[in-house]
Amino acid sequence: MLLPAFNQEVIMPGKSLERALKRRIISAYHKIFVQCTPGFEEELCQEIRSIFPEAELKVADGGVELSAPLDMIYTLNLMLQCAIRILLRICRFHTPFFTTLYDKCTQIRWELYIKQGTPLVFSITTHKSKLYHTERIESEVRKAIGERLNCENSIKADTTSPHEQMVHIRIIKDVCYISLDSSGEPLYKRGYKKLINKAPLRENIAASILIRLGLSDYDVLIDPMSGSGTFSLEAFHLCSTLPPNRNHNFAFSQWPAFRQNHYDYLLSHLKKEGLSVKIYASDIDPESGFLLEQNFSSLSDNDRISFQTADFFSLSDKLFTEKKLLLVLNPPFGKRLKLEQAEAFYLRIFNHIAISFPRAKTAIIIPAAIHARLTLRQSEEYRLKLGGFETILVITDPI
Repeated sequence: MLLPAFNQEVIMPGKSLERALKRRIISAYHKIFVQCTPGFEEELCQEIRSIFPEAELKVADGGVELSAPLDMIYTLNLMLQCAIRILLRICRFHTPFFTTLYDKCTQIRWELYIKQGTPLVFSITTHKSKLYHTERIESEVRKAIGERLNCENSIKADTTSPHEQMVHIRIIKDVCYISLDSSGEPLYKRGYKKLINKAPLRENIAASILIRLGLSDYDVLIDPMSGSGTFSLEAFHLCSTLPPNRNHNFAFSQWPAFRQNHYDYLLSHLKKEGLSVKIYASDIDPESGFLLEQNFSSLSDNDRISFQTADFFSLSDKLFTEKKLLLVLNPPFGKRLKLEQAEAFYLRIFNHIAISFPRAKTAIIIPAAIHARLTLRQSEEYRLKLGGFETILVITDPI
């Protein structure tokens, strides 16, 4: 889908603006980019297809491009668990000079996308372009938006505002791409996790791993080093029929085209197909059990989950009568575990899995430095970067 061509027509407040919003925003298809953690693009595609099966998807590094109507942009924000954020593409143009950048930006119909007085923040990257000074780029675009909206003083950045709008600008080989963030805070901040433990796994990564493992094919998810419960919480939302991001504060709620009553109706009728997977979570640390219980306390229909304080090395698959078991582990690593201790610790984990969990498919996150020291049986392996650490996701089938 081609991005909109420039139009010099000025939209005036009132009925003409409302007509333009309906024609060009509410009733139109828009090019969007759904961002995810690099390496999990296929899992994101799988999620999008389950929600929007007719979409034509184009996979890029770190995300997926597609065209969607405005309601679907709302729906994808509410429903996706693998995504980090969703960007609305506004335009692209060739800009070798700052004067060109300013002139082109004054032609964008910003009144269709941004309300007067909305505080703006910018994310700017450049590559192999004549324009590389990011502060000057922001200044020119900010000035152009202010001129178009006739509110220059009201669009200065205000990082204390919960309603700021992020403007994404990429200039690649002198071609400028401008997008608006529709999500606000990253989507992995779902709004239900009240308390966290040390070095928590990001929610979108946990969800992506569970989708890669094929959670729907299993009877029980076993999360025996649960910490504050990221794997278990994401599994719960994959099983639930309700939108996982329904408590999120979205940036699109401040857009001129947003209608609260329409959104409320959409949200009240939005359901997905749930799963019947049971979830067992435990941790040796009593504090982690408390955190997990608090994080689950605000969720309805949490009777599918059981949790307790327990040492992983005291557990076995004999506790479960169900046939198909999925075991996920995110053991402590980094500063929490010294290198000289780590190798023996991970060997003990794998030995315990082989003896006590032969029926379970297993996924375990291992620091890359430790993984290089281990000799493992045949497995799938994927490199991940978590919290600045290089790690390997190791997936093994039942013995």
